[in-house]
Amino acid sequence: MWSWSLGSLFPYLILELQLPKANCQYRTVLIYGGVASQGANDLTAFKTVGECKNGCFVKNDCFLALFVIDKCIFFSYTAAGTTITVTPRSKIPYVAFKVDSSNIPNNTCPATYNSIKFSLTSSAGKKYSWTKTATDWKITT
Repeated sequence: MWSWSLGSLFPYLILELQLPKANCQYRTVLIYGGVASQGANDLTAFKTVGECKNGCFVKNDCFLALFVIDKCIFFSYTAAGTTITVTPRSKIPYVAFKVDSSNIPNNTCPATYNSIKFSLTSSAGKKYSWTKTATDWKITT
């Protein structure tokens, strides 16, 4: 029979609090594309596409990341009045959209990004939606 005391569980509790938790509210959609922005953005130290995409995913106010060669730029929905345009391309750079999980059909990777609704609900409950045009997506925060 196991006997656990609070003192013996303390190291496990500390470890549990330090481990990152899954954020099931969001998913990341990675495409080739370019970004034009009228406003502030945040140049990060991430040096790979994966680090850039994952860094944006875990940052609460990041909803879009752009990775060009060895530069990763985050865009935040807290930069009020910022207009951002994303234009799809056939190769680099990479653009990672953070979207609500409910926007991914059947919670699987769709064959094309055309079936994805590009919207995100912030941790404060405000909904941000991208507007699709014939050639790009636009959003104003």
